[in-house]
Amino acid sequence: MDELYQDLATEQEAEQYGLDELFDEQSEATGVVDRLLDKIRKFKEFSHADKKLLQQVVESQEEIEKKANELITGMEQTTADIEKNQLFEPETIQKYQELQELMKEALSEEHQEILRKLNEAMAQQELSEQEGSMTEANFNQEQFQQQLERLKSLYQQMIMQQKLEAAAKQAQDLADQQEELMDSLVVSESVDSETTDSQQNTDTNQVQQVDKSLEQSELNDVAQKEDRIKQESDKLSDKLDTLGNEMSEMAESQENPAPQIQKVADEVKRLNQYAKDQNLSKNLQNTSQNLRNSQPQDALQSGSEAEQTMTELAQGLDNALEFMEGSNADQTLTAMREAVKSGLYLSHLHENAINQTRDLLTTNMQEYIPSEILRLQQLAGKELSTANSIEHIANKLWELGKQQMQVDPKIVWQLNESSDALKRAARALEDRQTNLALPIQRQALADLNQAIFEMLNAMAQMNQQMGAGGLQDMLEQLQQLAQSQEQLNQMAQNLSQQMREQGRTPGLQQRLERLAGQQQLIREATERLAELVEEAAEMLGSLQNVAEEMADVERKLEQGTLNDDVIEQQERIVTRMLDSLKSLQKRDVGKKRKAEVAKRPTTPLQDVPPLHPELLKIVRELETNPNAKELENIPFQYREQLRQYFKALSQKIQ
Repeated sequence: MDELYQDLATEQEAEQYGLDELFDEQSEATGVVDRLLDKIRKFKEFSHADKKLLQQVVESQEEIEKKANELITGMEQTTADIEKNQLFEPETIQKYQELQELMKEALSEEHQEILRKLNEAMAQQELSEQEGSMTEANFNQEQFQQQLERLKSLYQQMIMQQKLEAAAKQAQDLADQQEELMDSLVVSESVDSETTDSQQNTDTNQVQQVDKSLEQSELNDVAQKEDRIKQESDKLSDKLDTLGNEMSEMAESQENPAPQIQKVADEVKRLNQYAKDQNLSKNLQNTSQNLRNSQPQDALQSGSEAEQTMTELAQGLDNALEFMEGSNADQTLTAMREAVKSGLYLSHLHENAINQTRDLLTTNMQEYIPSEILRLQQLAGKELSTANSIEHIANKLWELGKQQMQVDPKIVWQLNESSDALKRAARALEDRQTNLALPIQRQALADLNQAIFEMLNAMAQMNQQMGAGGLQDMLEQLQQLAQSQEQLNQMAQNLSQQMREQGRTPGLQQRLERLAGQQQLIREATERLAELVEEAAEMLGSLQNVAEEMADVERKLEQGTLNDDVIEQQERIVTRMLDSLKSLQKRDVGKKRKAEVAKRPTTPLQDVPPLHPELLKIVRELETNPNAKELENIPFQYREQLRQYFKALSQKIQ
């Protein structure tokens, strides 16, 4: 399995290099067209040599397209290999496929438009027409280059997440192998039917006895297996060192990195250091030596310590992966929600500016009195401020889009178009050309509202992709958190017992700090779920006023009235509808992940410490108020299932 992961890493390194190469070649081609346009604008000429240079750009773009298609083919083969060898979860494979679709889309849209406009420029004779076609081609070049930059960033982050998933899977496999190996040394004993519950739950290390019937040859075989586990465990430690450093470097190199990247990087480093501090490698080596020296009881002691460390390492890596995936979705939805909120505010602000412009509308610039000129200047300043605010939203979404596939760059481009239109409108207002400013303002409003609508659509699609519905996601997340907390509670109990027996040794203190880190991850995930449950109670705002305004527009259109008032009324309706759509959005973060409970015998449920207070609060609220407002939007067929689930879970933790 390790060889398969190494082969995959080699393939993906080549693909990443291919993306870097494509980006560099596209940057060079874009730069050539930039320089040609500058020459046309400065010297009003386009020589035969310039035309030859443009032909070379066309050939370069065709070569870029060819290489991009070859890269996509290679990525498709990599995907097939991942699926065949079952290297990752289906969700990870889906992300890899989505990345390929993004590249295909860029090739079929932006890049095809580049070639079309460049060929137009080659065929045209008039300088103005050549300049126009080249300008449009240059604009598409820049967009395609931005797409490649985004793909590079997304691919880098996806590889990091894949490496973390592979490490978590390998850690769990090694922990399972170590457990199986230790079990092979222990004599099987049936528990007497009259044994009390307290005796049954005596610490495992105190009742386990070595099977004395094992021959030395059998002990040697076990020692060889332990050698292999140690070898793979040492390799995993090196990988975790590299992964932690790579994630930190990625977080430092990005202009606006996702905050969870550095946090997960720190957690990976800390988990790996914890395993080293617990002498994992040495314990595995001692186990092997003790087996070869016919000291199975000592081997069982050192091997069990190694098993406990490996189990905690695997659990920690899985929690870090869960945190990274959940934070990615949470960060995207939060940023989109903030962008929608800000966008709606700016839409209302700009709508007021349009109304004020209409009040000042005139076809004769000489008719403005000083107070009106001052109002125009103030309006221009407001529109410039709105344009800058929209540009700020676009920049934030663009940076997020380099981390999350769900943020469509077309939304950013539409926001930029709205911002550019507002800046043009501001210049027209400063020049007292209200008749020119007004249609530009309307176009800016339409672009802004369309971008908001697309963001709402993207949020809805994300929710659909994350699961079969908000209720199912909440149930799965709650179950995962409950089981993670139970495992953490069990580790805490074992640690507490050891601290009572041994005191607060440096080694036990480090384990305590590690448990605190795990609790933090679970707590933050629980807080996200608490917000989800709270926001799930939001109801769609009333659309009665919007419906009445629609009816008014309908009557006017039936009467043949279609003037500026009707157009502005329609624009106002769109804004109001976006307001209502915003209130409908629900925070539905997370995805289904397989949850595995501890395989070792645990203490009775009544002895397990209670769940995290925030998680318990959610359970109590929904269990004791099954008909509360939170459940009004839940389909009827799921309500009984929800009640039974929370009832059983609550009884379990009482």
